[in-house]
Amino acid sequence: MSSIASVAVDQAGGVTAELIAAITGYRIEVLGFVLSVGGAAVSVKSTLQDTTANTVRMTLVGNATAPVVYPFAGQRQNPAFVTALSEGLELVTGTASAITGFINYRYVK
Repeated sequence: MSSIASVAVDQAGGVTAELIAAITGYRIEVLGFVLSVGGAAVSVKSTLQDTTANTVRMTLVGNATAPVVYPFAGQRQNPAFVTALSEGLELVTGTASAITGFINYRYVK
């Protein structure tokens, strides 16, 4: 289960959606991503977090007048972050924001 996969992200504000499903006995290792945050007139906070425990792995802040791009070109030896065991990864977007991009990941024991 260590092959690398990618998921596209295109999420409007005020939504919680699972991006990567959990697999029992595995963690999700996020290897790289490019996420663009914008949409709102004021700065809005969104989070990438574990689906069940809601442990925040990354906070994303941006707005329409100053959109922010979060890039991370990781490697297998240097992941951005790893979820807890048997957890999925979800994106919780702040009201009136919009997030697009992609996440590269793999499942690890």
